[in-house]
This record gives sequence, structure tokens and C-alpha cells, in this order.
Amino acid sequence: MGCHKAIAEKIREKEAHYLLAVKNNQPRLYSAIHELLHSKKAKSYQRPAIDFYSSEKEQHGRHEIRRCWVYNTAAKLPIATEWMDLAAVIRIETERTLQGKKTREQRYYISKYLMDT
Repeated sequence: MGCHKAIAEKIREKEAHYLLAVKNNQPRLYSAIHELLHSKKAKSYQRPAIDFYSSEKEQHGRHEIRRCWVYNTAAKLPIATEWMDLAAVIRIETERTLQGKKTREQRYYISKYLMDT
């Protein structure tokens, strides 16, 4: 499903939650999320609520590490009001090592759902 404001609105009209992948075809949203997640760290009393999970797996000759950060402060995004009920920004990072070659992939998502901290 595409990451479009109209889709988020239709989902919310049905009182459902959304989780939408953010790609470079949404340059303003993508860069706002990237800036939020990669800016200098704030003082501890100013940091947003962050949930983190990591898993590590070895199978089929591949070593894989997956990390997930959920920022429950999407309202701090400058364009948050453009997305209906936007509550969280998610960052998924996958690191794979296969035959000595390491690759890293990073993906962003937006969600209506607010994680309990």
C-alpha cells in the first residue's frame, strides 16, 4: 500500500490504524523523518519516548541483525499535521553478512498507532 495522505485518511475514517512505508517518493516526509532520527541527540530531559528491539539470527549461511526503533513523538515532525492522526515514526535497520559481504538496509514507516511506553 502506498504512503499517501488520502490512504491514511480513508483508513482512519474506518477507525482503523495504519502503518505505511515511507520511501523517497515522499521527499518532504522522508527528509523530515530522516532529520528527526539522525539529528544531534537532545539533552536527556528532551528526548522523545523511544522503544527499541533487536534480534540476531544465524541461518542458511547468513548472519542477520534486525533493529527496530519506535519514536512515539511523531507530532514533533514539522509536517505531522498533514497526516491524519500521525502518532509514531518507525525505523527498521537490517544488517546481513553472507560469505563475508555485509549489507545494511534502513526503512522508515509512519503509524497512527501509539506504542505504550
